[in-house]
Amino acid sequence: MEEKDLKTHFTLPENLAGYMLDGVEIIEIEKNTREIFESPQIIGITETTNEKDLIFYAAKNELWHIVSKASACLLDELLLSLTMLDSKLDIKVDGLVDSMKKRPFNLYQFENSMEIPFHKKSDWDKIMNAYEIFSGALPKNEIVRNVIPFVIDEFFTNAIFNSPLGKMKGWEGHRSNTKDDVFKFVNKGMIRIAYGAEHVFIECMDPFGTFNPLSMLKCIKTTYEVGIADAIRNDANKGAGIGLRLVWDRSISMGALVSKDNFCTFFSVIPYRIPTKMLATYPKNFHIVLR
Repeated sequence: MEEKDLKTHFTLPENLAGYMLDGVEIIEIEKNTREIFESPQIIGITETTNEKDLIFYAAKNELWHIVSKASACLLDELLLSLTMLDSKLDIKVDGLVDSMKKRPFNLYQFENSMEIPFHKKSDWDKIMNAYEIFSGALPKNEIVRNVIPFVIDEFFTNAIFNSPLGKMKGWEGHRSNTKDDVFKFVNKGMIRIAYGAEHVFIECMDPFGTFNPLSMLKCIKTTYEVGIADAIRNDANKGAGIGLRLVWDRSISMGALVSKDNFCTFFSVIPYRIPTKMLATYPKNFHIVLR
């Protein structure tokens, strides 16, 4: 029996209709649709809230934007995709945080933001000291004290140890065994953090543009298939990329904008006024743009 085409076009809310981009489609998808999406400008809206299904679907169909209809921040998520896809915005300079401020709505109601440049591994202390001061007005709960610093660490570590020069030196994935700065970025990386009444936005930009999103999807997919512990044991680099699964588990939105061999900005959105165990129950959203 021939399989039905289960895609339908999504009716954009009227207050967003004026902000669509030429060539971008927003469609409703089902997890059992069998199709490779040739256009990187399709934003998929889905009914499922199962994060495993989302990753499997994205990896199988090479769909780079998946937004959950159940998301409490559906409009914010649609605007985030449209912001990332807008080539008129200079995201390399402004990052996603500042670029979102130029959009018609204040995404996630961010009120405060900061940026911390980094050039080398030892800048980690500077980043965490700045975060501790910046987050002083936030509640001192598990998410603010541990979850958000974990995500910052994962993004920073990936930028340092997965950089082309880091790989050339042969020490990517072995941060704990490297006590001194082996190299220094010629161009700076940047950590950006913003928060509003309910959410924290974490962004890390590196000056390389070597991130491979399909590899990331396959890595996360493997952790669902065999379990995180076995995925780490079977990984010759002792967890390279596994941390992104842990970031995914803690985020309600995650993704990256990559300009090949130029720059990459990776981000996560985390609600911070809820019990930590509730993070896993929130609908998740996924955004990737390749320029």
